[in-house]
Amino acid sequence: CIRSATPELRHITFDFAQQLEIPHHTRQVGPIYFKSRFKVQLFGICDEARNTQVNFLFHEGESIGRDGKNAHGPNAVVSMLHYYLENLADQEIMKMHADNC
Repeated sequence: CIRSATPELRHITFDFAQQLEIPHHTRQVGPIYFKSRFKVQLFGICDEARNTQVNFLFHEGESIGRDGKNAHGPNAVVSMLHYYLENLADQEIMKMHADNC
């Protein structure tokens, strides 16, 4: 997060991170240590005025699209943004930026 917002204008950015496999350790013994790791999607929303980030973490098969597909689709992005704006945002005037969602 970078600081470019003011108290009158809230600036948030959001994007998907790369797909993660958990558990993850930097000194993992090798590919057969965990035979099948848990794959998850990570979507983050950064509030630059508060210098905080909210992360949504979900299993690759539990996306908002049909049949576990389209995890990065518009329905998934809009649903997570809607939750954030309804439950966590406290300001009505915002600038929002997405990086290729």
